[in-house]
Amino acid sequence: MAVETAQTRLFDQRQALTQAERNAEAAKKEANERRDEYDKLLKKAQEEERALSEQIRLRVTASEQARKDASDAQARIDDAQEVLDEAEEIHATPQETIALREQVSREQADYDRQLDAVEELAENERELRRGTLKQRLILIAGIALVVVIVIAIIVAIVMNRN
Repeated sequence: MAVETAQTRLFDQRQALTQAERNAEAAKKEANERRDEYDKLLKKAQEEERALSEQIRLRVTASEQARKDASDAQARIDDAQEVLDEAEEIHATPQETIALREQVSREQADYDRQLDAVEELAENERELRRGTLKQRLILIAGIALVVVIVIAIIVAIVMNRN
């Protein structure tokens, strides 16, 4: 009877072991399925995070460019306002307009005088160059004549000695 009892216990334990192995397999399969699902969800979340990070980077870049553009535009507005203020000030004071016209007229007259002086100096330079060229040619011709005379005298002396 002890053998039968032992066999019954062995059978029961094998049944329990088989059931435990099936349960372990099922748990392992479920764990694998959940891990796969987790991996898919993690990958999807990482892709979304990368996409969001890229959108943030693009928007930050666009924001910085917009700030720079706004700053540049403000600088141009400030420059234009200064010119407008100056024009309004000149327009508001006719005596200033008259003074500016007179100043422009004086500066134009000075410019014209300087231009005339430059043209006169240029003409004087051309005349001086022509004159010095003639003098150089006369000097060279004179030196050449003296050399020819000296050679002629030397030839005449040499010829008379023989």
